[in-house]
Amino acid sequence: MSNPISKKPIYNLNLVLQETGIKADTLRAWEKRYDLPQPDRSKGGHRLFSEYDIETIKWLMQRQEEGMRISRAVDLWNSILSNGQDPLFSPQTEQTMKPAVSISPQDSEALEFERTRWVEACLNFDENAAEQVITQSFAQFSLETVCIKILQAGLAEIGSLWYQGKASIQQEHFASELAVRKLHALISAAPKPVRSDTILVSCPEAENHVFAPLLIAVLLRYRSWNVIFLGANVPKIQFEETIQKTHPSLIVMTAMRLTTAATLLDTALYIQDLNVPVAFGGRIFNYSPDLIKKIPGYFLGEDLQKSITAIENLLLSPMPPLEYSADINRFSDTIDDYIENKPIIESLVLHKMAEKYQDLHPERILQEVNSFLSQDILAALFLGEMKLLGTNVEWVKNLFGHRELSQDLISDYLETYAEAARTHLPETGRPITAWLEAITGSRA
Repeated sequence: MSNPISKKPIYNLNLVLQETGIKADTLRAWEKRYDLPQPDRSKGGHRLFSEYDIETIKWLMQRQEEGMRISRAVDLWNSILSNGQDPLFSPQTEQTMKPAVSISPQDSEALEFERTRWVEACLNFDENAAEQVITQSFAQFSLETVCIKILQAGLAEIGSLWYQGKASIQQEHFASELAVRKLHALISAAPKPVRSDTILVSCPEAENHVFAPLLIAVLLRYRSWNVIFLGANVPKIQFEETIQKTHPSLIVMTAMRLTTAATLLDTALYIQDLNVPVAFGGRIFNYSPDLIKKIPGYFLGEDLQKSITAIENLLLSPMPPLEYSADINRFSDTIDDYIENKPIIESLVLHKMAEKYQDLHPERILQEVNSFLSQDILAALFLGEMKLLGTNVEWVKNLFGHRELSQDLISDYLETYAEAARTHLPETGRPITAWLEAITGSRA
């Protein structure tokens, strides 16, 4: 439980309005209609509020952000009081602070319409129009609904368009920047946390996709949790000092790619020695469920809303024992030899492919694919299981296809890579060459 909140009436109305962001007319209506909050009066008849009154107002406003009507929020407050509990610290509040109520078909249509408008504004680099869509949406729907159904879903749509070759990387980056900026603004405007537990939220080293963990931080903050967002690309060695200063109850990390699942594993093993529990999630674990059992932490589920519930359950209930099977030393020699010979393998592949397909000028896309493939091979080796590369190969193949490059080029690229690997890797490289042979049907 957090430290007791003072009930001494010392704050005037202007300070309360500034601290909470509530309108004076709204506050007066709450006092008159619901007798909440209950300020004292000065000798001159002016209302005086306590710190507890301020937190009460924030509590009620937060319930509204979650989709609850003010009358229902007041009923909840009074119900908790009648059970002899303080609503600001009550387990009943914790269980009630769940995602917004189910969305009606009419609301679903409205959300889809607004999401389409936001995506179109981003693709047109129209910041004002995109901001207007979000502002109007917040007036109709809860904070959580707008963030998930418009911002998160909109970014996923734009990412899919890029993958299909129908949107540029600049358009994707523009949309991501707008969405991230909006989330940072929401964190700045969030009520002060009233719960004692601290949660660190971050991306592991090399992970730069910050939207999902930042959204987790936002939604937890609006449920009164004390959240510290560390941002992208956090090296594992920085956690020890941060843990010593913040004393977190839980560390949450997300990974979107196989490569960053490997760095997440490395970081989780490091944090395990610091005796702080880790929770994790991200897109790659949905595509490769076998990865989940390799991480020494608690998997948060397949979507963001489930993640929030899972985090709260971990903090409010005894944490179950961990079960994982990481084997980071299984292919250590293979990793060393692959790193040493990777430059010559990639150079040979680029040379042969450019020579054979010189009319297509595939050098740039091949350099990109070389980079993705080599990083993923190293990640799979570190994670101890080459079959984890299965979904990533399909990603590479589709990337070629969406760039209107022929299937022959796709097959030739993988077969050329397999041949170069067989030629330049020693026997320790057999896990790599065996995997390449399996996916191409080729043999030495």
